[in-house]
Amino acid sequence: MSHSDHDWSKRLGEASLLVMFHLLDQLLKVRTGVILESNFHSMTDGARIAAISAQYNVQIVELHCTAREDIIEDRFLNRLAGTSRHPGHAEKTDRETFPPGFLKPHNHAALEIGTTHKIETSDFSQVAYDAILSTVLSDLSETQ
Repeated sequence: MSHSDHDWSKRLGEASLLVMFHLLDQLLKVRTGVILESNFHSMTDGARIAAISAQYNVQIVELHCTAREDIIEDRFLNRLAGTSRHPGHAEKTDRETFPPGFLKPHNHAALEIGTTHKIETSDFSQVAYDAILSTVLSDLSETQ
């Protein structure tokens, strides 16, 4: 697949979300459990996921990763400066091209649909992965 510019990359990202939500709908029609992973936007994706949850009467367990603001900014800028991402992302690399407050935590809020677990990831060595897994499995077993 070829790549172009930031606008093209944005359109591709939007199309990817449409495909993901279509597949979600198809899988839930046959009552298959699903794990979704994305940088969901609470303002736009939250209502859509809530509607799907209500339509299919499914339980949502959200794992929302957070970190200190300075760490989020460092990770984001390091990702932009790196060479490991394929060119299809076509992201702008100049920090000034992003809207003011783009990296502020309130712009990346949890969806808060169903059960939400906020996971502090400022220091990955302090993340209790086994406890998270145990909690999620417990959440899911309560509905079966």
